[in-house]
Order: sequence, then C-alpha cells, then structure tokens
Amino acid sequence: RHRTTRFEMLSDMPGDEAALHGRLLERAAHAVEDFCDRLDMPLSGAGDHDGGRHLVIAFSSRLDFLSFAGWSDEVHARWLAGYFSPANGHMVYHHAGDNPAVRRVSDRLALFEERGEPVDPAQREAIEDFVDHQTASVVIHEAVHMLLHQHAILTASKENPIWPVEGLPGSFEPRKTTERFGPNPRQTGRTP
Repeated sequence: RHRTTRFEMLSDMPGDEAALHGRLLERAAHAVEDFCDRLDMPLSGAGDHDGGRHLVIAFSSRLDFLSFAGWSDEVHARWLAGYFSPANGHMVYHHAGDNPAVRRVSDRLALFEERGEPVDPAQREAIEDFVDHQTASVVIHEAVHMLLHQHAILTASKENPIWPVEGLPGSFEPRKTTERFGPNPRQTGRTP
C-alpha cells in the first residue's frame, strides 16, 4: 500500500517502484489541474474516493493484472496494459517489464550472457528505458482518464466520441518523464 496526497495505491511492486509511480500520478494530477485552469474549468472534489484519494491498483505481473481485470471489472482485452474503470472508480495497470515481448528480449540477453557471449550494456539500458517510458505512459494516461472522468470534465460516457476520450489522455503522455508533460505544444511525444 502506497499513499500520496491524491492517490491510494494498492500494489505488489517494491516500495521504491510504487513511490516512483506515486510521483508520476501526482505529476499527472498537477498537469490535469494546469490544463483545466487554462480552460477555466476548475476541478471539483466530488469525484475523489477514499477520503479524497483516487484508488490505483498496480500489478508487477501481467497475468495477475489480466486475472484481476477479468474477475473484478469484466475487462477481457489481453492487449491492454492498463485501464480506468468508471463503474468501480479505480484505475488498474501492470508494469511494462512483464510485457511478453520485453520478457523474450530480456531472456534472450540472459541466455547470451549464460553462454559467455558479449552483450552490449546499451541493449540492457535501451530495454530499461523502454520499460520505464511505457510504464510511465500507461500510469499517466490512465490517471488522466480517471481524473477527467471523476471531475466531470470528460466522462467515459458512450455519448462522447472516442477521439477526445482517448486523444486527450494520450496528449498527456510524456516524451520524457523527466520533462513537464501535458497537452502543451512541443511537450508531448505526439507533437513535432
């Protein structure tokens, strides 16, 4: 269990990883607040859960994530890395390090090392960077879904077209997690 100012996180991830994700969640909340302030749409506190905190459920294991998604929220899309459940008011995701493609590449590099074959450290670093970026993108994307929905800015209603419902959270995904993110020009990976 990890708690931040706005989020309550239930996770089997190590404490330092959960703390890192908690900081990303808080940064996402600040980015949403900034975005709404620029549009003169103040956020209400009406959507907060658990005494003012939003519930986040994070898994280390993709299989545990898929099992929970099917059992708890009846989400059966095996391609998902995360989702926001409007009906239950929580977001759920898994760490990108347990993506099958990432595991295959990591296992292949480990096999080369076991055989005594050289492995370029840059390859390991590239995998770690990819995993960190993918995980951060999912955390931020799903947090934006949750925050916009719970504050009645952009609900997950069938009446809303898919392009703003998915496009707006996508515009918050960072090019680099060390930089400021949000739908500002030249600050997201979707902006030239």
